[in-house]
Amino acid sequence: MVQLVRNSISHGIESIEDRLAAGKSETGNMTLSSKIENDKLVIDFKDDGRGLQIEKIKQKAIDSGTYKEEELNSWDEGKIAQLIFSSGLSTAEEISITAGRGVGMDIIRERVKEKGGDIGIAFQSGKFCCFSITMPK
Repeated sequence: MVQLVRNSISHGIESIEDRLAAGKSETGNMTLSSKIENDKLVIDFKDDGRGLQIEKIKQKAIDSGTYKEEELNSWDEGKIAQLIFSSGLSTAEEISITAGRGVGMDIIRERVKEKGGDIGIAFQSGKFCCFSITMPK
């Protein structure tokens, strides 16, 4: 959860100026909820930030040399979004204590999988990003 909060602050929640220009309150919001569904624990972490920056993710993947532009152009946004779980991929412009090394989201996915769970992403550009972690009860 700590890494998801860090990512929201570093990548999701916009500056006050950008939020106001987008018609949002100047304060960013993050919510954490949990429920039992089909005998599994579902934890949702959501922010009301900019959502995933698909074009930026795509460009970083191309710049890494791992993917070709033609290949990524044939992918839908959901598949491109999954690239944030790739080791070494970060959309941060500079390295800081909270972002930029590309070793956050891949570790989250790895730890969730080790425990028999799964993680999914829902997002809308300019509106929100939500991570849903499903774990065995």
